[in-house]
Order: sequence, then structure tokens, then C-alpha cells
Amino acid sequence: FASPQVVSYAASSLMVPDLFELGNDSTLQLAKCLCTTTTDPTNSITFDVLGKNTSFYYNLCEELHSQDVDSFQNVITEVAKYLTDSLSKCDTILDEPAAITDSNTATIGDNGLFLVSALRELCTHKKATAALANTPRFHPPPADSPEASVKVTPTMPRLPTGASAQQARLFHMMQAMSNSRAGYLRRSGPALEKETLLGLVLRLGLPAEHPSVTSTFSNAASKTKKDVSNGIEGLRRQLELYQNKCNELVKQLVIAGEDSRKNVIQWFIDALLVNVNAGASRPDRTKVSSPELLLNLSVVLLKLCEPFFNDTKKSLLIDPGFVSSPENHGGIYDLTGNDHLPRLGSNVTNSAVYQPKNSFIPLCFFFCSRSLALSIIPDANFYDMIVYQARRTAWTIQRQNGDIRSDPNLNRYLGIQYAKEIHLQNRAYVTDILKFYDMAAGFLMRIDKDQLITMPEHIVNDFCDVLNFASEQTPKMMAGIDFGNSFRLSVKLLSQDYAGLVRNYNLRAKLGDVLHDIFLPDSANNRSDVPASVTCDPLAGGQPYLTSDKLSQETLAPSLLLLYGEVEHTGFYDKNSHRTKIAELLKFLWDSPEHKPAFRRITEDKASFIKFANGIVNEMNHQFASVMERLPAIRTVQLQMANPQQWAALSEEERETITS
Repeated sequence: FASPQVVSYAASSLMVPDLFELGNDSTLQLAKCLCTTTTDPTNSITFDVLGKNTSFYYNLCEELHSQDVDSFQNVITEVAKYLTDSLSKCDTILDEPAAITDSNTATIGDNGLFLVSALRELCTHKKATAALANTPRFHPPPADSPEASVKVTPTMPRLPTGASAQQARLFHMMQAMSNSRAGYLRRSGPALEKETLLGLVLRLGLPAEHPSVTSTFSNAASKTKKDVSNGIEGLRRQLELYQNKCNELVKQLVIAGEDSRKNVIQWFIDALLVNVNAGASRPDRTKVSSPELLLNLSVVLLKLCEPFFNDTKKSLLIDPGFVSSPENHGGIYDLTGNDHLPRLGSNVTNSAVYQPKNSFIPLCFFFCSRSLALSIIPDANFYDMIVYQARRTAWTIQRQNGDIRSDPNLNRYLGIQYAKEIHLQNRAYVTDILKFYDMAAGFLMRIDKDQLITMPEHIVNDFCDVLNFASEQTPKMMAGIDFGNSFRLSVKLLSQDYAGLVRNYNLRAKLGDVLHDIFLPDSANNRSDVPASVTCDPLAGGQPYLTSDKLSQETLAPSLLLLYGEVEHTGFYDKNSHRTKIAELLKFLWDSPEHKPAFRRITEDKASFIKFANGIVNEMNHQFASVMERLPAIRTVQLQMANPQQWAALSEEERETITS
């Protein structure tokens, strides 16, 4: 326990360091002390020895603030600068910055976890938290400021001493190539993660192609399943520890007071606005932040949403008027401009009056949904592509009798795949996302049509993508989660009453896929690995949702018949996939007594039934014609293969082309 005299002495050395022999680096010493809280918490300066608010650090902050508010702000700013400067020198959560060199260019030789822990400990005093949120590096420049359009060009490294002429030519060539792509605006995704406090915190992760990560999965094709699993689990634990500290830091900033909460909310708005195009298949990395920052941002926002996606009463406080209030969403849900977000309905305006009972819950919900659209959705698509490339490469190697284990391309694809599985197959992260979207489905279920048309289309689109990804890649993690809202929303939006509202045929087709991939019982869908508990309603005695739900009994059969025709607009290959799934759903419903009345009503609508029947006949005729057209080509290949000499004379590439 520190005496008042010691606290007063320490405060004076921080405020007027020139008066003390060892005071010239006092703020650096404070930053180092905060970093030790992770390794030695009981002896740390933030440990409350005699109860709440009795730590040395708490009393030091009180003393500093009581003597001079401006000096207190300066001390917190300097401490934060030491910590963030050290963070800026880390590339991943596995790195440690260089040791301290001198007081002018000092960095703290700790890894990202210790540095973020230090920032979190700094926030154990509310006035210090408010001061931290007030530091100059907390926000990017405003969009309308001259500084926002200033271009930052990173300093290029110098040619290494003693480099050969060939190395010099290669160095200058790479430098020229980098110069054409280098640089970013002061208000952009890269600037956000390099020049703002929360950006520097959330940017650290496990980049899939960084050497410190890929080294764990080097020669991936030669590793056993156990070795790969151990590598993934080890890195996953470190990522979870880091993300937990990020969650704690953001929570401290949110609960410290209104001023710091407003600053955090404004940072969230800026982060989502500068990364508006991060969901593209190939985003411009000079404009958007890294996948690691976007992932950690989604984790932080999911954590803020956790209290109400686990509590139905709190989720009722989500107010749909948030997306129609530019003053509150800060431009994220603008209706006009190049970056506007499509809505479920058309001719949407911001005419709704927004008077929420709780303003923080709607904000967290809609910001989180937008964050997931910019992180997990493109990440899942990239993962699917990498898995496909790995399988395709392995198949090609086997066809050519090559060595799978030594192929560099396959090893690279597998290394990236396993690196992505660190978070994409993290049970805690996946289940939180699934719970969030079922809660979102419940929210969309309870609002009326006039409110539903104002909702961003991406929420429903992402809900479908996440469920379909989970059914393919992480089906076992779906067990124990209630998907009742997800089922009912899919049935509702497919119904004829809402066919005029949701006019995006690709989105409607995805809703049909959700019903097939998630809710078609295993007995009717042998390809599904989704647990049987997911397809059944626990409130209906464990009966399948498809047969027990009242709205499904009344509307689903005619909805699927309508959808069968609508998927014509989704493209040739997608259309066939969608129709196969719709046909399997219809067969299951046809065999279910609960749906017989609905099928009888369909036959009473003569015009609609004839239209559907004609579509079926036309589709069958088209498939038969396609098969007949292919028969001569198949016969030609058979004859070629029957002649060993002629077939052997062809190159491996020609044989593969003929048989593919």
C-alpha cells in the first residue's frame, strides 16, 4: 500500500519531470508498469490491495486529476503513445517489438497481448479512460476535412549494404512496383489501423499468409490430422486471449461515461464507413483495412450484442427506425450516393421518427450486422474458394500420378485453409454468429411490412450465407442452438404475401436453400451433416419444423412452386442447383399429411397450377435434349479410349480435356 506522500511524489514527477533526477522518462516507466499487470497482477500498480479503488494507480490518477486536469490529460496521452507506438511495430499477435533504445524512440518490449492489457489497465480509472478517448490519435480525420484527402506514402526501405548488382536491380524493380500501389489517404482503412488507437489494437491477428503463421503449417500436405489440429488449437488459444483483452478494453471505454462512449461509437462509425467496400471479392487494400481488423471488429461488436442476443426481452428493444436516422447511424445506412445500401423494399425514405426506448441496443445490433457483412461473409467466401482450389489441385496431381506431399501449390493452399480455420471453425465465434442471426431473424419476424421494407437487404442475405456456410463447414457446431426464428423468417419471406416485397430472385433462392440445407430432415436429405436436433422444433415435441409449423403448413407448398419458376432468373447453373433442392423439399412436403390440404388448394388455382406444370415439363424436355446432344460426344470418347494406341498417343493434357 502506497502512502499519500509516495503518490504525491509520483504525481509530481509525472507533471514536472525536469525537477526530478529520474523523472525524465516517468511516463515511460508508468507505461512499463501497466504492462506488468498480465505477468504479475498481485504486485501490479492497479491491484486494489485494501478493496475497491485502493490501488496505487487509482490514487495516482486521483492526485494528478485534482492537481491539474491538463497535465493529467498529457500524462495519459504520453503513456498511450508509448503503448501504441509499440503496437505499431507488431505485425501479428505473435510478435514482440524491439527492446527500448533511448527515451526519444522508446518502445516497450512486450507482445500485443501485454500492450493491450496495459491499455485495458489504464482504463481501470474512469477519468483516465475519458482522457484516453480524448487523445489526438483516437479518431481518423473527419470526412470533410482537408486532412482526410492527404495521401500518406510509406517510407521505402534502403538498399542493403553490400548488395550485389543483381540484388540491386531486383530491389529497385520491387521498389518501382510497390511505388505504383503504395500510399493511402489519411481517412481510409489502412490509415484507420495504422494511425488510430483502436485501429492499432484491432489490427493484430493471425494473417493467413504471414511467415509466423504459415510456419506452423509448412509442408501441410505431409502433416497428420492431429498435427494440424494441434497447430490450429494452439494459435486459436492465443487469438482468443488477445480478442478477450480487446473486448475488455472496448467495454471499459463504453461503460466509463457518456463522453468516452460517444468517442467509441464515432470510431465504430468511421471504421464501417472507410471499409464500406471491404465486402468485395477483391477489395482494394489501399482503401480498406486488413481482414484481421475487420474480424476483431466483428468480435468486439458481437460481444457488445451478447447481452441481448441471449435475452429475448432485451432484443425487443431493437428499434427498426435506427436505419432511417442518419443522425444516429452516421451515414452507414445512407439511401443515396455511391455507397448506399440496398433495402428489402423499394422507394424507401428516411421519414420514420426514431424515438427508441434504448438507443445503445439498436446501435450495437445494426453496427454488428454491418461489421459481419464486411468480415465473416467475404472471409467465408474466400475460405470456400481456397478449399475448392486445394481439392482441385490434389485431384489434378493424383490424375497425373504426382507427389501430393511435395507440391508447393497444394501446400500453400492447405496452409491458408488451416490458417483461416483458426477463426472460421472456432466454436465460440461461430456459435455467437449463429445466435446473432437467429436473433436478427426474430427481430425481422416481429416488425410490420412498412418497417421491413426499410431493412438493409444484406442482413437477410448474410443470414442465408452464414447458415449455408455452417451447414457445409461446421454442421456439428449448430447443435444446441435454436433456429426457430430462422425457419419462420424463411417461410414468411417466401410466402406469396411477401413475394412482392422481396423481389431479389437470388435472395429468394437463397431462402429456399436455407430450408433445404438446414431444415430438411436427414431421412429426406442424405447429404446433410446437420444435426437432427436443428431440423426439429423442441416446442412441438421434436417434430420437424417443416411439418409442425402452422405457417409452413399453409403457405410453404405454394411458395415453393412459385419459387421453382422464379429461380429461372438466377442463371443456368445456379438455377439447376436451386431447382434440385426445391424438388426435394416438395417431395418431402408431398409425403407429409400435414401439407395435403395446401396441395389441394394449389390444384384449385388452375392458372397457377398449369403454369407450374408447364415449367416442369419444359424443364424435363430441356434436360432430355441436353442428354441426347451429349451422347455422340460420349460415344466418340469411348471409341478413342477403346483404341489403346490412339489413346496413348494423346498427351496427358489432351486426355484430361477430352474426359473432363
